[in-house]
Amino acid sequence: MKANLLTKILVHKKMLLVNREIEHEDVRKINVKHFLKGVKDNPRLLEPGIALLVKYPNTLLDPEKLPEDLAGFIEAIKRNRIDPEEKYGHAQAKKVIQLCNIKAKQDGRLKRIENLKTPKTFRLENLVVQGMEKLKNKFELQTNTEVIEFLVKRELNDV
Repeated sequence: MKANLLTKILVHKKMLLVNREIEHEDVRKINVKHFLKGVKDNPRLLEPGIALLVKYPNTLLDPEKLPEDLAGFIEAIKRNRIDPEEKYGHAQAKKVIQLCNIKAKQDGRLKRIENLKTPKTFRLENLVVQGMEKLKNKFELQTNTEVIEFLVKRELNDV
């Protein structure tokens, strides 16, 4: 399938799934001209394209040539200073944030949400800690957290 440069990069970065084979000869960077042409040729690429620039800003060779309104939209998403209902063209900020797979923190930073872990602290008896060490060796696990996750998943029949 013949595809434009933006499509090739989105497929390469695994931000776009296609049902046909696309020859993406390890494309890593794009200039603004090709980005805007790709979005103009296929308007459905606007949201994933913006997500690409939020998630991988070094993908653009010449970011200073981005239109000011688009650069402002991207920067507002990065800094978590945007209303989720705000739009750039037909691209909604909330959809771009979902495509980026990021979560806004209370201090304004954005963090990726895949494989997000919740820190917990436990006070365990020495006997339990020794048992965890034995289980760690038995099942060839690396950490005590992995032991707890393994036991809980096994109890829930996920392992």
